[in-house]
Formats: sequence, structure tokens, C-alpha cells
Amino acid sequence: MSIAATFASQLPESILRISDDEWSVTTLRDRVVHEATSQSAFESIVEVVFLASKQTDPYAFASCCWLANTLATLSGTTEEPKGIREALAEAFATSVLLEASGELSTLWRWYRLTPNHSIERPA
Repeated sequence: MSIAATFASQLPESILRISDDEWSVTTLRDRVVHEATSQSAFESIVEVVFLASKQTDPYAFASCCWLANTLATLSGTTEEPKGIREALAEAFATSVLLEASGELSTLWRWYRLTPNHSIERPA
């Protein structure tokens, strides 16, 4: 199972457990990246950003963004993964609805993009 699929399947339960374990989502994030290689991290970033765009809860959205940031760091490269601009465009639209657009700023900086660049379709 991919990093994104594992995170997606376990995130709702981790969020429900926050009242009993305030670190449940952080623990999940740490667990899914524990054995990630730089290559698997790089290959998972776009899928995780698309996962963020499907969220309806601001904390779930932010959690996906934090995972994407962790994966970008683990990838060890600022090379844009194929599809990152489209993924950021969708996530940006969701972030506006959830009033959480700041959560994407680290990824924009990582890939040397700005919100305006990330929402435009490449020529």
C-alpha cells in the first residue's frame, strides 16, 4: 500500500482519537514515512497533495499538507514531481474553502512556486 493510501485509510480514525491521544495524527504521519526512501517520498508527494484536496475538514487538510511537506523534505530534491502544479491547484481551491491556504505555503516555497504559478496550467 502506498504512503498516501495508508495515510488516507488511517487518517479519519487518527483524528477521532485526538481527544484521547493528542499526538495520534503526528504518530500516524511519522509511522507512514518511517521506512520511506527519498524515491518513495518523491513519488508520493503528488498523491498526498491530491488527497489534501479531497478533505472537508481543515485539520485533515492541514495534516495532508504536513505529510506532503515531510515527503518533500525526505525526497531531498526541489525537482517538481510530475503533476505537482495540478495537485497544488486543486489543493489551493480546497484550502480557500477551508480557510487554510497557508498550509500550502511551504510546498510552494519548496518548489519555488507562488500560489499564482501553481494554479495556472503549464503552457
